[in-house]
Amino acid sequence: MSMADELEREIDIDIGGIFAALWRKRVRLLLFGLIAAVLTFFVLQMLSPKYKSETQILIESRNRDFAGDNRGNSEQSRALLDQEGIASQVQVITSRDVARAVINRLGLAKMPEFDTALTPSGVSDILAMFGLINNPLNISPEERVLKQFYKNLKVSQISRSRVIAIEFVSKDQSLAASVPNAIADEYLRLQREAKQGINIDEAAALEPQINQLRNKVRLAEAKVADYRSSSDLLMGRNNASLATQQLSEMSTELSRVRSERAEAEAKVASIKSVLNSGASIDSISDVLSAPLIQRLRERQVNLRSQIADLSATLLSAHPRIKALKSQLANLDQQIRSEAKKILSSLKNDANVARSREKSLLANLNNLKAESARVGEDQVELRALEREATAQRELLQTYLRRFREASSKQGQNFLVADARIISRATIPSESFFPKVLPIVISAFVGTILVSAMFILASALASARPQRMAAAMPMPVADAMEVQDEAPSVDNTQPASAVSQGQTDSGAAIAAKSISMLGKARVALLSPEGEVGSEGSVLLARYLAAGGASVIVIDMTGAGASSLAMIGPHTLPGIKDLLAGEASFSDVIHSDNSSRAHIIPTGAASAEVAAQAGDRLYMVFDALEDTYDYVIIDCGAADVAGLSKISKANTINVINAIDENNPAVRMAADMLVHAGFRKPLTIHPTEQERQIMGNVAA
Repeated sequence: MSMADELEREIDIDIGGIFAALWRKRVRLLLFGLIAAVLTFFVLQMLSPKYKSETQILIESRNRDFAGDNRGNSEQSRALLDQEGIASQVQVITSRDVARAVINRLGLAKMPEFDTALTPSGVSDILAMFGLINNPLNISPEERVLKQFYKNLKVSQISRSRVIAIEFVSKDQSLAASVPNAIADEYLRLQREAKQGINIDEAAALEPQINQLRNKVRLAEAKVADYRSSSDLLMGRNNASLATQQLSEMSTELSRVRSERAEAEAKVASIKSVLNSGASIDSISDVLSAPLIQRLRERQVNLRSQIADLSATLLSAHPRIKALKSQLANLDQQIRSEAKKILSSLKNDANVARSREKSLLANLNNLKAESARVGEDQVELRALEREATAQRELLQTYLRRFREASSKQGQNFLVADARIISRATIPSESFFPKVLPIVISAFVGTILVSAMFILASALASARPQRMAAAMPMPVADAMEVQDEAPSVDNTQPASAVSQGQTDSGAAIAAKSISMLGKARVALLSPEGEVGSEGSVLLARYLAAGGASVIVIDMTGAGASSLAMIGPHTLPGIKDLLAGEASFSDVIHSDNSSRAHIIPTGAASAEVAAQAGDRLYMVFDALEDTYDYVIIDCGAADVAGLSKISKANTINVINAIDENNPAVRMAADMLVHAGFRKPLTIHPTEQERQIMGNVAA
């Protein structure tokens, strides 16, 4: 029988004995539960019932603004409705002023429920005599009532809302409803009074400031008027100075005159060019548009028509045709003569426009100088106007606030920034004590407590054997060898393991490693994967000591997996790297210990190799969960070991034959490659016998 089977058998016997002890004392457990339930029931009958009722208040902005300026109200609303504002309103509701007003209004000071001194108790007197409680008579009546009042009161903000709940507990049903309603009414009254007081204070503070501002506005406007008249700053259209307006008009007129002059000069040049060249005047529109020219052109057309008609029957030398041609030539001379007159008229227009341009230009220069002077004076004028405007706007603001404050002083106008959305009603049943739930709880709780005492007694009397006693004899002998091994100082660094025993059994190696706490252990088998039995033994010894251990089988043939879970093809490290399985799928339990193992797996080695960079993440995650992460590397070389090792990794060499040169060569290669001197495990004959028994 394996070591794990023996341990499991012992645990089953203990659990069975414990439950047998509970079953034997079942009648006693039920009796204890019934006695506790009956006693609880009678005690609850002696208690006075308590009633609870609740009033709910919604905090919201309820300002009435008739002036049209909501800016100030919006800021007040934001301050009121945020979390700090709601918490502040809770403090106002629980203030002593509100409590005193409600106490006086309802006469709570005369009720024994709130003033314990009205109904003295012998027990209270004795406790006060020995100093176990404060003597109520040493406290003022008001403080006694307030203390009990706040004890029964609970004011809180309902989560994720602007609603405040006011709960009150009392032995009197009607009083449980009256108190929260009275608190809500008193809170709303205080809010209205506070608003009214603010408006009165604001109006009183604004009145003298308004009188001062009126005088300042009057003086500022008088300064503006005096400076404008003294500086001759007359204003024209569009609130512009007269000089500036005249300058603008003069500039416009000058532009128009210049345009007319240029147009006249262009016409003169065009007509003069046509007349000097002797060309036809038909291309000159200004000449053709003259009325006289148009009449002469009509006569010219008629003569040409007559000449054309007569030429059909008469020769060119005929007197009639000659006469008509002579008239036609006279008309051409008249037309050219009229064109010259038009040219002369246009020259005169150009000269007039040129003279007007000079006059306007002189006036424009004078206006520019005047406008510059006016501009300098306007700088000072605008400064005076800004001062007057600022004083006037400030006065208007103060007047508006004064009117608002005065209008809000009426009691009917003021509203509190809260309203009652649910008034407390007289409760129909008490909330304490709940007889049935409390009796059932007493019954069940007594049974559970009694069962715990019985379990503790059974565990103490059972005295289970030590773990070593539950092991097979070969394992116990190996543990004795481990106890006789030289001790290792707990304070020594991790390098002490690699510089200590160079040849030891798995039990001694396990004890040496366990003294260092949590660690990552990498095991190499230079003689082949048959050396993996050292990895399995090391894992089982560490697990037998109470540590959490996991073995990662990185051997080619799965030697560790075969020894720990048998010839089963289960998901393993290759499946995890390939993304075909999760951690919960690849971690399996050892058949003969508490250790866990991740086998090689069944996924493609090529696919898993592509995700080889994830090995560090896998090992780091396992180190967060397990005390010891044992990596069985098989016959890996130095390059393979460097991919899984880190600074504090403990390197171990499995040796079947301690005289095998491959073992010493592997140790030397690790040292020359920069690794610390490895620890060599050489399983003893007893340990190999254990492995054989387990495999059998």
